[in-house]
Amino acid sequence: MTSHLTSGEIPEMDELLRLYSSVGWTAYAGDPEALARAVQQSSFVWTARDENGELIGLVRGLTDDISILWVQTLLINPRWQRMAWAAHR
Repeated sequence: MTSHLTSGEIPEMDELLRLYSSVGWTAYAGDPEALARAVQQSSFVWTARDENGELIGLVRGLTDDISILWVQTLLINPRWQRMAWAAHR
C-alpha cells in the first residue's frame, strides 16, 4: 500500500464525512456546512491519499505564521493506523 501527502487541498464533503465517520467523529456529520467552513478557514490543511486517490488522512490547524502552529484535527483512517510511514512511500 502506498500513499502521498498534499498541502492545501480541500477535500470534497463526501470524502470528509467518510473520513470523520471512519474514526467515530460523527458529530461533524450532523452539520456538514460547519465542517466545510472549519476546513476551508483553517490556516493549513494537509491530506493523505492512497494509491487510488482515496482520502485516508487529514491534518488541519491554525497558525500565526510566526511562532504558533496549533493542530486542531489529525485523522487517519483506521485501516492505515499503526503503520510505519516508510512502508507507504
